[in-house]
Formats: sequence, C-alpha cells, structure tokens
Amino acid sequence: WSGHYDHFGPVWATAHTTQFTQVGWDLIEVGSGSGQLPAGGFYATYADPKTGDWTLTISKIDRDHASCTRPALPAFHVQAENVTFRLASSVKRSTLAQWYSNFEDYRPDGEVPALFQRLDDVEIKDDSITLEVQVGAVITVSTIVKGPTKGAPPTPIPESQPSLPLPFSDNFESYEISKEGKYWSDQIGSFEVHYESGASGNKVMRQMVPVLPIGWGDGGSY
Repeated sequence: WSGHYDHFGPVWATAHTTQFTQVGWDLIEVGSGSGQLPAGGFYATYADPKTGDWTLTISKIDRDHASCTRPALPAFHVQAENVTFRLASSVKRSTLAQWYSNFEDYRPDGEVPALFQRLDDVEIKDDSITLEVQVGAVITVSTIVKGPTKGAPPTPIPESQPSLPLPFSDNFESYEISKEGKYWSDQIGSFEVHYESGASGNKVMRQMVPVLPIGWGDGGSY
C-alpha cells in the first residue's frame, strides 16, 4: 500500500453534526425541532442546555443513495424544496452559520465539488429562516460560528501507486491448511484454505461458518 487514501465524504458528512455539537447537548424531540421535510428528507435540532446555542441539521438523500441503511428502507421519493423553519420565542437569536454538502452532485470522476462548504450566513426574518434544500443535500445551520472548519491532513497524501497485478488469480496450493489466502479478507463469516474433499487434493478457500452470518450488505450470502 502506497499510503494513498481519498474517501473524505463520510468524514465531512459526519462533521455536519460533530463539529457543531458537544457531549451533553439535547436532541430536540420530533414535532418541536426534529422531523420529516414536506418533500422528503428529515431534519434534527441539537441544543446546548447551558448556553442556548443550537444546531439544525438537514438531510435530503434519495433512496438510490441510501442502500446501506439498515434495516432496508421502504420506497420513498424526495424532491428539492424551499423549507421555512419558525423559531420559538425561547430560541437564541444570533449569527447563523450555514455549511453545505451535496452527495448526489458529483463529477464523472466521482469528485464531490460541494463538500462541507461554508456558505453565507442565514438571515432571520420574521422569526423564521428559509433554506433551499436540493436532493442530495446535507445542510447545517448553527449558532456555532467560530471553530468548525474543513481541515486537511498535516502530511500530504501520497500518490496512488497501483501495484497489484491484474487480472489476479490464485490456486491456493502453496498455503497451509486453515490459513487465509494472500490479498483476501473476511467480509462475512470466516474463510480458510482447505482441501476440496478429504485430506489431500485440490485446495480451495472455504467458508467455515456453518450458519448464515448477520450480514451488513445483503443478509450474509457470501
């Protein structure tokens, strides 16, 4: 491995919440500060019971981009919309920072151009804020203005240097019994090299778990 890595999407998706909340904050209940959007998607509000600071997170992800959700989601449809949130009289008024990502707006090479971007502050009008929420968007609006940042690794990321010869094949004949083949890694269950039958002959990689494992991706079919 050259040390190269490049999948920052999940990091910045998480940052939409983790950089704007702290341990001890309250998650506001559905109907008061959390819930579903009219045209699909959801929102959640977190509040600091000590300072009154608060963070609103909004997510509108299409079902085609939510395949890893467990348990599987029922059929649903989302659409872009403008959403207005009315602030209760007890809610802290201050400068509201806005951060934006869109995980369904990506280039042919897979690059996501809108990834944890700081946008213009949100203006409160008539005790309300209105936001444009596109399909694929994750938005954070927060009274936490200073601190959150889209950082970068302190050490430059090494260039990718593919070295695995492709196509790759292995007959497993050089491995000891009960060992794992080179370049293989268990995904579901446990795989080991064993004879195809009996105590000699052709060696194969065999699933050693006798019952269906708890699968993350497809219920454990491997």
